[in-house]
Amino acid sequence: MAASGRAVKTGWAISILVSLMFVFSASMKLMGGPELAKGMEHLELAKIPITPLSILELTCVAIYLIPPISFSLPALRGYRRAL
Repeated sequence: MAASGRAVKTGWAISILVSLMFVFSASMKLMGGPELAKGMEHLELAKIPITPLSILELTCVAIYLIPPISFSLPALRGYRRAL
């Protein structure tokens, strides 16, 4: 059953909003600053390297936004119903 145009547009809008939150988070981590250090210390994550974490976040967003990859990854894990 094909999805209606409105459902597809709503899905894209939600996907873009979620992706923008992750991109914003990663960009704030890359810029650094005293607020970031204070926040990471509050979460007891002060010793975690921030740059690899932000690169991992951006990589996840890129993989999520490429439709063939985002639909095939659940299938690789055995979730056939996700297709």
